[in-house]
Amino acid sequence: MAALLCGVFAGVARADIADQRTTELLTALQAGNFAGAETHFSANMQAGLPPKKLEAVWRQLTGQVGPLKSFEISERTSTGGADVRIAELKFEHGNLIAQIVVNSSGQVSGLFFKPGEEAASPDVQRLADEHVNQMLEAIRDAHFDSAEDHFDDAMKSAFPPKALKDAWKQRTASLGSLKSWRIVGRSNVGGGIAMRIVNLDFAGTPKAFALRLGIDASGDIGGLYFIEAVAEPVSSVAPYIDPASFTSRELKVGRGDDALGATLTIPIGAGPFPGAVLVHGSGPNDRNEDLLANHPFKDIAEGLSSHGIAVLRYDKRTYVHPGEKRVFTVDGEVIDDAVAAIALIRHRPEVNRDKIFVIGHSLGAGLAPEIATRAHADGVVMLAPPGIPLPLTVVRQDRYLEISPAKVAETERTAHLIMAKSLPPDARFRGAPASYYYDLDSRNEVGFARKLDRPILILHGERDYQVVEDDIDVWRKGLVGRPNVTIEELARLNHLFIVGEGRPGLDEYSIPNHVAPEVIARMAKFIKS
Repeated sequence: MAALLCGVFAGVARADIADQRTTELLTALQAGNFAGAETHFSANMQAGLPPKKLEAVWRQLTGQVGPLKSFEISERTSTGGADVRIAELKFEHGNLIAQIVVNSSGQVSGLFFKPGEEAASPDVQRLADEHVNQMLEAIRDAHFDSAEDHFDDAMKSAFPPKALKDAWKQRTASLGSLKSWRIVGRSNVGGGIAMRIVNLDFAGTPKAFALRLGIDASGDIGGLYFIEAVAEPVSSVAPYIDPASFTSRELKVGRGDDALGATLTIPIGAGPFPGAVLVHGSGPNDRNEDLLANHPFKDIAEGLSSHGIAVLRYDKRTYVHPGEKRVFTVDGEVIDDAVAAIALIRHRPEVNRDKIFVIGHSLGAGLAPEIATRAHADGVVMLAPPGIPLPLTVVRQDRYLEISPAKVAETERTAHLIMAKSLPPDARFRGAPASYYYDLDSRNEVGFARKLDRPILILHGERDYQVVEDDIDVWRKGLVGRPNVTIEELARLNHLFIVGEGRPGLDEYSIPNHVAPEVIARMAKFIKS
């Protein structure tokens, strides 16, 4: 998954917690410790599936397959602001697939068991839409018995008609009648489970809230969660992209087995054109910097090429070669490949070798001045550059995402040990050794920017909760008096520079959208000027 965080391993914080919670839950079930298993549940799960009911469901599911011998997490994904884990459970006489949903607070908010490992086929996806619509039609008409017909056995047990009716009335008491709904998010999370996010409109209250639903291969709904309404899906092609105005070439950054796949978008017409290289945020990103339903680097590359700028984007080393030891240094993870990418584009005949820019996002933005210095680039665009050390950023984000206070306190203790360089270099923190953080903290990126005799454009979205105003202030104060620096705050934009509303969070990343037009326009003007 693409970077969610401004530092090294964006989603690793939440991913580690989701893996840990999944393991703890399944270990408790394996031991028959149902009260212990319930301690990992969210409040809604605890109310709907108390220990005795959980035990009854578990006994029913496993009665024919014997005791649980082992389990393994086989798939990791995120949807609607939650982390989803698919685990393969091996019993004495058979296998089951478990789907565990872990919310942003690190609690289990969904638990589903299915036989087999089937993927959600197109027929299953169509069936999922049908059953979601039929269930909501029944709820709209106050036919809660009919709505329950679309639930699987576990949901029927946890949510009989009266409980569903009471929960619905409590949630919608001040909103009036349900008028309409739209499925705005579709995904397949493995194990034959299709996920849907549905925005609901009530009388006089459009987009009052949304539902996140899990649907199995038979169309039965095995999970129903109330979440904040999300942004509506948009066209698959951003309005500023003109596919007829550029062409694409597949290239390689580096040589041999170490080479990284890359795409160069080239304007059609008389070159050579100004060039740019995109440098990723944290985490194992592909060349599009895919994050759930969004592809910000693809938007930026094709948007700038529609404005007459050649753009190279490439797969990050941690995406192509995740096991390499060198990725746990800043040079090995980011800088060396970015410098090589600039050298590659500089020797392309379509590109003006005297007008090449580095465009970095998040972690890549923070390192962009050093990359530009090493590669002799002609200017820098910094999209949401972090300003405080990464371990402290991890703590800040965990707290914002409402991870449990105990977990935040534990993370904070470790972060301060790293800041004091008191951990052994090989001690792990959020997927990386302490030596990586020591390496990152030793670099004075603001100092590189001050000494860089090239224009700099810094952009920041006001709805960005991952890189915040305090981070931008570090750059603003550090670059006071330095000429050719432009810093702009952009209203309504999140960490991906996508428009959103309300309190920013992970849910909006699961809805397809595009980098805002004003971001493309500002970068194009800066580069071409």
